[in-house]
Amino acid sequence: MSETELIIQQKKISGNFGYEVKVRKVPPSPIYPDGYKINCALWLIEEKRKILILDAHEPFGTHLHPEPETNHDLRISVPLKDPIEVVEYFSVIVNRILSSADYKKVIQEVVNEANQYQI
Repeated sequence: MSETELIIQQKKISGNFGYEVKVRKVPPSPIYPDGYKINCALWLIEEKRKILILDAHEPFGTHLHPEPETNHDLRISVPLKDPIEVVEYFSVIVNRILSSADYKKVIQEVVNEANQYQI
C-alpha cells in the first residue's frame, strides 16, 4: 500500500446539488488513529457553496459541519467510526435532501437527530 490509498470516491450532480465522498486509507496517526481519512461534502452548484460537510478526524471523531461556509467551527458529533457506515449515513442524508423542497429543514432535522445521541 502506498502512503495514502483512495479506497472510496464518489462524485455526483443531481439537480442543483453536487456531492463528493472520499475515503482514503492512511497510516494511523494521532489525527487518524483508525487509519482512514473521510471527507464528504454537499454543495449548491449555482451558488458554488458547500452546505454540509461530514468528516472524521481527531480530536473530534466523526462529525457534521452543518454551516461550513459561515460557521466551520460548528461540529455535530456522529456516533460512527466505520468508513462504510459513515459513507452510507452521508448517502442517506443526501437522498433526504434531494427528495425535499427545503434542504435547510432537512439539515436541521439531521442536526437534531444527531444531537439526540450526544452524551
